[in-house]
Amino acid sequence: MARRTKRTILVTAGPTRAYLDDIRFLSNLSTGALGYEICREFIRRQWNVIAIVGPSSLPFEELGLTQLIRVDTNQEMLNAALQVGRKCLPSFAIFSAAVLDFVPSHRRIGKTRSALSSWRIQLVPAPKIILEFARRFPKTQRVEFKLETKSTNPITLGRKILQRTGSLAVCVNFLRDVSKRGHRATLVTPAHATRLTTKRSIAQSLGRLLAESTKMTGS
Repeated sequence: MARRTKRTILVTAGPTRAYLDDIRFLSNLSTGALGYEICREFIRRQWNVIAIVGPSSLPFEELGLTQLIRVDTNQEMLNAALQVGRKCLPSFAIFSAAVLDFVPSHRRIGKTRSALSSWRIQLVPAPKIILEFARRFPKTQRVEFKLETKSTNPITLGRKILQRTGSLAVCVNFLRDVSKRGHRATLVTPAHATRLTTKRSIAQSLGRLLAESTKMTGS
């Protein structure tokens, strides 16, 4: 049984990739900037920060992390998260990575010839990293992120997610509100909802929330 380390947090950040063959892959527009800000905030608060980062050009190596694990695919990120859980059982985990929801049913070997008249690709649901982690390490308090494209009430949506998953908080954001200049989002807990406008303010709000939770639980 892993022994809990005080003030240790796991952060996932960046996109993931799903390879179609040895050359081509599916991914998304995530840069890892939000996860970078979250790591910075908890380092500033002198927490032990373990970051699992998908393909990102941001200099996570320069943050002074307790541990940085670079990964590529969903499966690599899941394996790394479970390994961290087994080794140190962090008090908190923030799942801010933009993980692919669907991956190809199989990967071709080598480079697929461009002379093909067509290439049919079947996508299948990918394992949910946060759910797999929660199932194995229920004592770690979790923060999750939900990105939506359709307009809906973020507080109502957030509360429904929390009831279903048992997470400490969920940060609900909409694609139209995410850019380099700003990042509007709503951080929802069972008792409160906070509207935020930048990646930095999201990170700071998470820092305050988890610091308060640490005081209350002594974790």
